[in-house]
Amino acid sequence: MRRIDLRVVTLLVWIALVSLVAVYRAELRWAVEELPQYLEGDVSAPAERSMYRKARRLIRENEELPRAEELLRRSYEIDPTSEAGYWLAVLYEKRDEPERAIAAYRAYLEIDATMIDAWISAIELESARGARDAALELARRGVAFFEAELPLQRPEQDGSVESRFNEKAVETYAGYRESLQRLRSAVRRLEGDAAPSPD
Repeated sequence: MRRIDLRVVTLLVWIALVSLVAVYRAELRWAVEELPQYLEGDVSAPAERSMYRKARRLIRENEELPRAEELLRRSYEIDPTSEAGYWLAVLYEKRDEPERAIAAYRAYLEIDATMIDAWISAIELESARGARDAALELARRGVAFFEAELPLQRPEQDGSVESRFNEKAVETYAGYRESLQRLRSAVRRLEGDAAPSPD
């Protein structure tokens, strides 16, 4: 009976491993970096996430906007609840298409009402096109959302962490407070715009 040479088997296993790593390098990097968050439901799938991240970079650099839109649309098809909807709105705003941008911001806010930048951008676009009432209604809706959510986000003492409070909870609460303040400022500004000037 012929014996198996362990050196050959080891070499074949190493070749297979190196080949797998070469082929699935992006997926493995994602798994190492973000799998724990993904399992908790906080991160999108790797293909979808990589598309909107690339599109986001293109938008920020003001390059290849048609390509960015294509990536965002494909990403949105994979996961309509991802940030791709928000970045589509940013893209429309950048291309000076305020109606499409407002519609996309509003649609995204139905998915993730915690995105303060979407609230502020939509309010500013509505106001800039002369739709003060629509802007005011949107700002008041945002205030109502954050007023309802803020007490639910209040940090409580957590014995499972070293500090008195869970740091993520403290950051979230602070972000909600800041968002509420920004939206209240927008309401005051819009109400002030509507007030008749004293003559």
